[in-house]
Amino acid sequence: MITRRDFTKLAGFSAATTLVPGTSAAEEHSATNLPAPIAQLKSRKSEAKPITIEERQQRQERARQRRCPHLAGG
Repeated sequence: MITRRDFTKLAGFSAATTLVPGTSAAEEHSATNLPAPIAQLKSRKSEAKPITIEERQQRQERARQRRCPHLAGG
């Protein structure tokens, strides 16, 4: 659980970073800095499909069971 002190640190850091001009992480790791085989890879973003509500619920239930196996009867 996040403490009040950690939250304050995080909020202050977030506010400070928005004021500092600079390059984004994506710009720093652009294709020019990558090895040739990686730079040649094509985006597969169009192949991604969203998960269904049922699949999401199944994933959540599986995560609950793994976090607390004694509560799930296992």
